[in-house]
Amino acid sequence: MRKILLLFFALIVLSCSKTNCDEEMARLEELRTQGWHNCNGSKACWDKINSDYNKKVNELDCD
Repeated sequence: MRKILLLFFALIVLSCSKTNCDEEMARLEELRTQGWHNCNGSKACWDKINSDYNKKVNELDCD
């Protein structure tokens, strides 16, 4: 499941432009939420998803 989420994150980051940052952030939020539901309460899983999410948010060129 993690590989699928990372693939989605990569596709989103590659397609992101300054004009659609709000849309891309919404997609990242949705993917993060879906990932949390798949963690079944595992703190390590949540931490990994949050780490990946924060990394992708920082990579977005939304300034």
